[in-house]
Amino acid sequence: KIVVIGDTGVGKTSITSRLISNTFCTNSPSTLSASFLRKNIDGQNIQIWDTAGQERFRSMAPLYYRNSFAIILVFDLTRYQSFESLTFWIQDINSKHETSTKPKIWVCGNKSDLDDQIEVNQKEIYDFVEKNNTSYYAVSALSGANIQECFSDIVKQFLETKMTSSQGKKKKVVIKDQQEERFRKECC
Repeated sequence: KIVVIGDTGVGKTSITSRLISNTFCTNSPSTLSASFLRKNIDGQNIQIWDTAGQERFRSMAPLYYRNSFAIILVFDLTRYQSFESLTFWIQDINSKHETSTKPKIWVCGNKSDLDDQIEVNQKEIYDFVEKNNTSYYAVSALSGANIQECFSDIVKQFLETKMTSSQGKKKKVVIKDQQEERFRKECC
């Protein structure tokens, strides 16, 4: 389960549309509540939750990221305010999860194709990613740049985590001594 969150208008729905159907709609309406999508990525059936970014829906976000493996925090590279809001989202995620159950976080700066309008500098992004121990992708829902790569990276991390946890859970095989079993039956 992957949950896509961030402020309204940053391109969450455009990113998921690009991933799911390889389309881009310039006048996509704001998402109300959340939409649930499925996609097979690198052989894994993935659930993707595209959430509403409006302030009035923020209190519902924890319901969506419960039991998720990954959260993609999206901000708009051309709107500095949306980058500043990432701190709110990180604090919200951290306050709702213990360290052991906290989903992995990826940050996507959308609209990387609009070079001349970018308001967030790379150093600030790097510092944020480093401080919060997240991965970062500069993406473009318009061109599709780095969207598949981001989701493939999440699937790769999921498979590595799954493999590591399954290696730690070795099955115990118990072999009963047949003589001991026979003795119990004859004795009592």
